[in-house]
Amino acid sequence: LYMWTYAVVILHLSNHSYEKFLLPFFSFAAVSVSAFCFYVLFDYMFNLNWLSESVKEEMYLQIGVHDGFVRMNNVNVGMFCFLIPYLLASIILQGKGSDRITVFAFLIATVGAVLASRRIVLLLLLLAPAMTYLTFRLAEFKGSGVLRRTLGFYCLSAVMLTATLFLLSSYNSTVFDGFTNRILDALIVDEQSPRQVQHVALMEGFLDNPYVGSGFGGLTDVVRSEERPWTYELTYSKILFNGGIFGMISLTLFFVFFTYLAILKVQKCAAKKDVYIPMLVGFFSVMIAAASNPYLSSFDFIFVLSIIPLILNSRSSLTQGERRTAAG
Repeated sequence: LYMWTYAVVILHLSNHSYEKFLLPFFSFAAVSVSAFCFYVLFDYMFNLNWLSESVKEEMYLQIGVHDGFVRMNNVNVGMFCFLIPYLLASIILQGKGSDRITVFAFLIATVGAVLASRRIVLLLLLLAPAMTYLTFRLAEFKGSGVLRRTLGFYCLSAVMLTATLFLLSSYNSTVFDGFTNRILDALIVDEQSPRQVQHVALMEGFLDNPYVGSGFGGLTDVVRSEERPWTYELTYSKILFNGGIFGMISLTLFFVFFTYLAILKVQKCAAKKDVYIPMLVGFFSVMIAAASNPYLSSFDFIFVLSIIPLILNSRSSLTQGERRTAAG
């Protein structure tokens, strides 16, 4: 029933001009998720208590204050993995034509991601401009403006990071050490970390049945959740364990083939490249984040899998109003 409902919704959206609503919608979503990040911080600092404890618990509104960084959580903070790369790709493609609301949403979401201390989001922030330019070139578009803005973003990021580290080291060595250790810890393999323990267990299970896997729902000796013991944080290790070599290759070829078709569609619809390329960048970003997060097993993120069908099934031609907008 779900798959039929999903197909009907995608086909319905594909037959309408949904593109003009995407950027405002995702800008609003980015600001909304950021607002909860700021609320968690201000609630901790000023004891606001605007929300009941049951609501806070349901939305996972939590905060931890450490030396050099804070770490906060809410049920939607993982959406930054899609929203921030999507908004940044839109800004890079549109350049000076970017809407101020889009720029504001991107900046406020970036601050929210820093406050949330989500290292994967910061990594995607750095990868998004490169993914934008590479997708732009794969679709055989030409234009020095996109490359210039991509390089400009990296230069500005390098300057801001250097200045931040200098100020932190001058202000408080404890804060500086906490901040840098938080970033560098992501590069160190900790044999006792939950993700590493899960990876080892999944690979051992994979070797027990390497060709067709355990089947979806298979379990290992490591249990991440008592309520859902079949879930693991490492999406691709889990797929290899569940589907084996045959399942992994089949799914990889499936996504690569339809992603290739989506890029061909972008190439044919040059007038809509500013809509489609950010969608693809957001899609790629979530797929990268899924390597160390169970996003593809979450109902909240299942919409990401609709991006490729939406692009492939969207109308190739512009309406009369869209032609006037593109021309003017």
